[in-house]
Amino acid sequence: AIPWGEQGFVVAGEAGDGEVALELIEKEQPQVVVSDINMPFMSGLEMAKQIKKRSPETRIIFLTGYEDFKYAQEAVKLKAFDYLLKPVDSEYLLEKAIEAAAEWEKESVKEKRILESLPLLQQKFFQKLIREGDHRVDVENELLGLDVQLEGPYFGVILVKNTIELDLEGQFLKEKITSFISSYSNELSCLVMYADVGEYAILLSLENDHDSRKGEFISLSFLFIKI
Repeated sequence: AIPWGEQGFVVAGEAGDGEVALELIEKEQPQVVVSDINMPFMSGLEMAKQIKKRSPETRIIFLTGYEDFKYAQEAVKLKAFDYLLKPVDSEYLLEKAIEAAAEWEKESVKEKRILESLPLLQQKFFQKLIREGDHRVDVENELLGLDVQLEGPYFGVILVKNTIELDLEGQFLKEKITSFISSYSNELSCLVMYADVGEYAILLSLENDHDSRKGEFISLSFLFIKI
């Protein structure tokens, strides 16, 4: 009864119960899910909890009867996009679906911009660290701002600069460095970050200034230079 296609929507799937719906949602990763709260085998609320884990960006619009309005508070806790009482006007439901899709798109663009700007932010961090030194830079807070979570509180760094293989740029160079570290040791708690054009930093977490892993880190530096 709802002209989804006229508004640019594609119906990715339909299901008669929550369990089947969850399989479809995990596979299709839809922008919007319209669901009853009362369903066999798995309720809409339980399904929503699982959706948040498997397809966290999906917006959920719940439909339910007046007698189940008590579930509205739970739906709010689950951060459902909206909660509509039956009988639902088809035009109103379509309007809400459009709003939900628009919110999804806005959030998606925002996340994409953050990801695209992350290398620049990482570069600024390392330039600041080189310029001012760790005695003036709050390394832990700076790393949290870059969504980097290493235990610390001490850190070691190897700077890797590509000067020979000009084709090793961007993500490929980062993946090659990460692969090398992983093959060498699973004990090191570290992360590879963008530092400059053709240059990456291997950031290591240390417990203290005398951490025994520092020796392993020096060995890693030597091996990397040899390669």
